[in-house]
Amino acid sequence: MRKWRVGSLSMGVLLISLGIVLLAALIKETAIITQILNWWPIVLIILGLEIVLYLFMAKEEQPKIKYDIFSIFLIVVIALFSIGVYTVSSIGIIPKITAVIASQEYAVVVPESRTNIPESVSKIFIELPKASVSFKKGEPDSVIVFASGEITAETKERAEDFTNQIEVLTNQVGDSMFIQITDIPSARDLNLGANSLSYTIFIPEEKQVEINRQNNYYYYNTMIDCDAITNTWLVENQGMVKLNVKENNNITIKAMVNNQHSLSGNVEWDITTESEGSKAIGNVSFGSGSNRINIINQGDVEVVYFE
Repeated sequence: MRKWRVGSLSMGVLLISLGIVLLAALIKETAIITQILNWWPIVLIILGLEIVLYLFMAKEEQPKIKYDIFSIFLIVVIALFSIGVYTVSSIGIIPKITAVIASQEYAVVVPESRTNIPESVSKIFIELPKASVSFKKGEPDSVIVFASGEITAETKERAEDFTNQIEVLTNQVGDSMFIQITDIPSARDLNLGANSLSYTIFIPEEKQVEINRQNNYYYYNTMIDCDAITNTWLVENQGMVKLNVKENNNITIKAMVNNQHSLSGNVEWDITTESEGSKAIGNVSFGSGSNRINIINQGDVEVVYFE
C-alpha cells in the first residue's frame, strides 16, 4: 500500500501552478513577478488542505501524519522567498528593478529655450545644471539654451518625458538677469534618467557674465569659446574648465586653482604661489587682453590656443 506523505501533493501543485504562470507570462508578455506576488499565499492554503484531507481520509483512530520533509522544505523556502520579494516590492524596489531591466539608452535633443535680454540688462548670472556645459557667442539680445545626449528610459516616450522636465528659469532684478537651468534625474543606481546630457548656451555680446556651479559637481566640464567673452566674466566652478582661444581674441585669463599642476594647455602660464602646497594663480593674455575672465576652480583649467 502506498503511503501518503503530506507535502508531496502541495509540491506537485506548486510546480504545476508555477509552470502555468510562467507559460502565461511568456505568451501574454506580462510581468511574472506581479503574478507570483499576487498568488503565492495559495501554496500555504494547499498545504493546509492537504493536511486536513489526510486526517479526514485516514482510517486509523489516531492517524500519524507522515511528512515529505524535502517537499515541505522547498515549499517553506519558496514561501519565505515570496514573502521577501513581496516585502521588497512594497517599498518600491521591484518596480525600479523591472524598469531598469526593460530600459535602454535613447538619443535625445532638447528644443532650444530662448530668453530675451533687454538692453537695460548689463550682467547675467547663470546657475549650471548637473551636466557638461559649453558656452558660445550668441545673438545680441538673447540667451539661447539647448541640450542633447542620451537618456536611459523604458521607452522613447518616457525619455522625451524626462526632457520635458528641463526648464530655464529667469528672473530680472534691476540691471541683472538671473538664469537657472533645472536638473533632471541622473541614471544612477536603480534610477532612470540622464546618462550623458550636455548643454550649449549662447551668450549675447557686451554683457558681464557670472557662472556658478556648486554642490560638488566634479564630474562635469565647463567649456568656453573665448569668442563669447566680450566683457568681464567670473566662473566659480568645481570640475574641468576648458577655454578655446582663437588668434583674434583679446582676452586675459586669470585662474585660481588648488595647485600649479591644475593649470594646463598649450600656453605658457604665468604662475604664482604664496607658499608650498598653497593655491596657485595662473595668468595668460592674448591680443590686447581687454576682455577678462576670472576663474575660481576646484578642478583643472585648460587653455587651448588655435592659431
